[in-house]
Amino acid sequence: MSVTANQNELVWMSNFLALERQLTGDELESVRNFALLWNLFEGLVCNKDANVGKFSDAVTKLQQQGNLNIDDYVAFLQYCTNRYVTNGEANDRFPKLKLQRNNNPELVEAVLKGDETAPEKVLLALLIIVYRYRNNLFHGEKAIEDLPNQIDNFKNANQLLMIFMERWR
Repeated sequence: MSVTANQNELVWMSNFLALERQLTGDELESVRNFALLWNLFEGLVCNKDANVGKFSDAVTKLQQQGNLNIDDYVAFLQYCTNRYVTNGEANDRFPKLKLQRNNNPELVEAVLKGDETAPEKVLLALLIIVYRYRNNLFHGEKAIEDLPNQIDNFKNANQLLMIFMERWR
């Protein structure tokens, strides 16, 4: 197999990985959009250096400006709660976020379980989840062949990033 001029990237990846079925543009559109939205977010909000401290500062700034309305983020909170909590406890998907100590896993879990409801803490936890999607995608934790199963994660994360940046302006 060799690369040809103007070869479709999705076809190439599918062939290169010997996938059972071809990846589709529709499936991966949200992933591509996520990469672009993350680029905007990290440049605009994090001064090109995303980390939990910068997210916390950004949430504080939104709150001080009166631009933090947790209702804006309820859909993503509900999505994440449904995905990572079962019967009031973190489920088997929660560890797959690969939250490290510096990602404040206790806060994220408390928010998802409904034990922490302060708007600034909720938004911070949601940004941390999106950050983990970013890291898991860009550092190879999310396998290309499994991306079709992750599309809803990216669609929901994209909405959060767009809303956040609109409020940030």
